[in-house]
Amino acid sequence: MLGIWVLCSLLSSCGFHLRGLGEFPTWLKPKVAIILEDEARDWESYLKPLLSAGDIQVTSDPKQAPFWLFIEQENLDQNIASVSSSSTPRQYQLRYTVTFRLENNQGKTLIPSRSVVVNRPLTINNERILGSRNESEKLKRAMKHDAAIQIIYCLNRYTPSGYK
Repeated sequence: MLGIWVLCSLLSSCGFHLRGLGEFPTWLKPKVAIILEDEARDWESYLKPLLSAGDIQVTSDPKQAPFWLFIEQENLDQNIASVSSSSTPRQYQLRYTVTFRLENNQGKTLIPSRSVVVNRPLTINNERILGSRNESEKLKRAMKHDAAIQIIYCLNRYTPSGYK
């Protein structure tokens, strides 16, 4: 028992933290509006839980929020990474890109259009086509979640003038 206490003390004293999003900037509180452009209709479901974890309320009505997070565009590219001996694709490289910007409620751009990119390999098993399709959909959802985390990191790194 003493050994566990000593280990925990050492880990906390060296700055070790469990993986997470860290501190959210106080200037983004209490509320942000997520405005979905293009075909990015499901993005609120990815961002809302992450922002809510930082005590930031999410609304789809810009009139209710001091900050507006625009999801401008998303794109999924699929490139063949390897082929089998019969010339059928065996592995793809997926590249998911989402572009966003942050404005205040006066329309001033705080973070100009910025893109985050997530890359993942996808291996296709020709003997299990249905399973490969399900795997592909799960991978795409995971890539969107990773991109949402990257957007939160970008927001964490920014502090507008006049805010702390």
